[in-house]
Amino acid sequence: MPFRCEPTAPKLDDDSTKEQRQEIPRYFDDLEQLFNACPLLTDLDKKKFTVFYLKAPLQAVWTSFPEFSDASKTYFNFRTAVFRLYPDADPANLYTFADLNRLVANRYHLGISTLEDLAEYTRHFRTISAALIRKGFATEISS
Repeated sequence: MPFRCEPTAPKLDDDSTKEQRQEIPRYFDDLEQLFNACPLLTDLDKKKFTVFYLKAPLQAVWTSFPEFSDASKTYFNFRTAVFRLYPDADPANLYTFADLNRLVANRYHLGISTLEDLAEYTRHFRTISAALIRKGFATEISS
């Protein structure tokens, strides 16, 4: 496992904004890639490495979970507890209709005056609407 300061170390700097919380699944994906390369790690080792790479304030929050300190709880129990604390970090809950409405309203107020404005809006609209369609909360409208 890499040290904190190594470029290959997983990173999660903060959890204060939705964008930062959406990095939590990627953080766990990075960790699990490393765990797969180290098959001798126990669940306790995995939990310790999960918090090892975090900055101190976030580390304090995550180590406060009973699933972290309880040796009978698995790494996946701990991971599940973390995701319960950040429902908007769960890939299944990444976007809502409120996000889509906010995007449309913001762009309405800002307007589209350049090709870059249109491209930026289209990228965000496609990302959010595709997620809502995958979850079954919206349907595609054929032209």
